[in-house]
Order: sequence, then structure tokens, then C-alpha cells
Amino acid sequence: RIDVSPKTFDFGKVKYGTIINHSFIVKNIGSEVLEIKRVSTSCSCTTAKVGKENLGPNEETTLLVTYDSGAMGKAHGQGRQERIIFIRSNDPVNPQAEVFLSAEIK
Repeated sequence: RIDVSPKTFDFGKVKYGTIINHSFIVKNIGSEVLEIKRVSTSCSCTTAKVGKENLGPNEETTLLVTYDSGAMGKAHGQGRQERIIFIRSNDPVNPQAEVFLSAEIK
């Protein structure tokens, strides 16, 4: 069973063109091995990578998310921005966990 914390993260005000990172914790709260099958994002301006793809019971790893605030053109890349990270696993109850990022790009 997958648990990701925090579920949301707000970078606050960020200067356009800045590359910012945040680490989330992915934990196996089940009694079987958790397999992280795929990590994807809602926009190519955001990348995400897990430190480990197979987690034993009570084991955890980091999910490093990088957001390039300059990847979108200025017309679309400024103001309030929200991105989603999708984590697909073999969790029988929640096969796709999601975490949310936001920032105010100036």
C-alpha cells in the first residue's frame, strides 16, 4: 500500500525561469512489496524520479520533483501554476497516487 507525503506542496512566489525542486516521501504501508511501476507528470516542464522502485513493508524512498518555471513561454508560464505527479504502483486499493505542486510565477 502506497503513502506519499506531503500530498501537496506550494513553492510560493518564484521568479520566471527558475528551476526548483522538492522531495516527497513515498512509503509502503502494506505488508507486501510495493512496486512503483511508473512515475509521470502533467506537464513536460516537470520531472519526477523515485529513488527506489521496490519497497518492502514500512520501507520508504524519496520522490524528487523538478519544476522548470521557464519551460513554458512567458505568456503561459506566468501566474498561478499547478502540476500533478502520478505514481503508478501495484497497490490494490490505490493503483495511482497523485501529488500536487503549485507556484506563483512572477
